[in-house]
Formats: sequence, structure tokens, C-alpha cells
Amino acid sequence: MGYSFIIAFARYASQHRGITGQGDTAPIVQLDLLNPSEAQRKDIAHWIEYGGPAGLLSTVNICSGACVPAISQQAQDMMRKMRGWGLADKFGKILHHFELSNS
Repeated sequence: MGYSFIIAFARYASQHRGITGQGDTAPIVQLDLLNPSEAQRKDIAHWIEYGGPAGLLSTVNICSGACVPAISQQAQDMMRKMRGWGLADKFGKILHHFELSNS
């Protein structure tokens, strides 16, 4: 479900809001860190408050609508690993819909 939110955000929200804070000087925050360093925690706190670019796995900036296919592919790869739960096909259809939809 987290991937659904991130894909929807990348597809729709980032096109309609400006980034506040430090603009291009804001660090890119990696959202999939399991054990961030102190400096990374500070960057994450700044990102939560002001926004800015954020990365996820191999996607450098989820604020770019162009990243939707890559994030969708990452989510689909994860769901293939979780097929035994019975929800993978339904979730895959949702991801495919986001991938095909026009902004």
C-alpha cells in the first residue's frame, strides 16, 4: 500500500505543488533507509517539514512524474515475491492502472 501512495504522489501531487524550503540546495532524502545516520535523520526531519526531492531504491527523485514506471516496476517485483498472499494480482492491477494513466 505504501507503493500505491508513493506512485499516486509522484503522478499527481508533485505536479501541483512547489517545493518549499531550500529548493535546489535541499538534499535528496532516501526514503528506504532502515538505519539512517544522524545527518540523514536531520535531512529527513528537514524533508518532512519543508519537502524537497526524495529517492526510493533506484529512483533518484520521486517528485518527478517520470519516475512512476520505475517505482511501479519495483512494487511489482516485490509483489511477485509475495504472490502467496493472494493479493499480488489485485495490487498489480492497481499499479498497472497508475502506470497507464495520463496526468
